[in-house]
Amino acid sequence: MVVVRRRLRQIPGEKANGWTIIRARYKHGHVFFGGGVDTRTVLQVFRIPIGFRAEVRDFYSGSPNYNQPVRGSLQNNVVFTGGLLIKF
Repeated sequence: MVVVRRRLRQIPGEKANGWTIIRARYKHGHVFFGGGVDTRTVLQVFRIPIGFRAEVRDFYSGSPNYNQPVRGSLQNNVVFTGGLLIKF
């Protein structure tokens, strides 16, 4: 199995920090890539700094085995996520 993974931060030290990620797995035949934004501390709850994250990822893989006929030879999923960054 071969896994290639790379995560790059765009502008370190800014209020909003963008990043990109690419990962490929040869044995399982899938690739995903995406990007997102992490914010610096926006608020504090009980002296714990909290920021926010928003990201989009796109997954490509081979045809799944659902025991049902499917069109095409690739599966493509786009995922939008967000969350809180609790910084210690």
